[in-house]
Amino acid sequence: MRRTADLFLIGALAALLFASPAVAVPAETVTIDPGVTLIVSHQPQIPIVSIVFLFRGGTLAEPAPKAGVAALTAELIQRGTRAHPGEAFATALDALGATIGIDVSTDLITVSLSSLTSRLDE
Repeated sequence: MRRTADLFLIGALAALLFASPAVAVPAETVTIDPGVTLIVSHQPQIPIVSIVFLFRGGTLAEPAPKAGVAALTAELIQRGTRAHPGEAFATALDALGATIGIDVSTDLITVSLSSLTSRLDE
């Protein structure tokens, strides 16, 4: 009986946590060049900038002799630069409150950046 009550309580709490209504975020679509479209949403109450770039490409675009090169490139880019190699790169991003991510799928390359608004220039 106790286990049933515990499961009911956990289920009720989960329903309360995940039952919040979806809220549409106002956004504007701007075309800056043929083939380049920006979707911009300005929310001044949120001190974070999130930028996502989507490129056609990915593993299906790789020639057979170079299979895996897109994923390898994405992994290496995230590991650092000449100025900030290896762990220094991760430490520099952490100090800025920023993240960078690169993902390669079959037909798309996604590059994402998230930063505190006040530190974006850095």
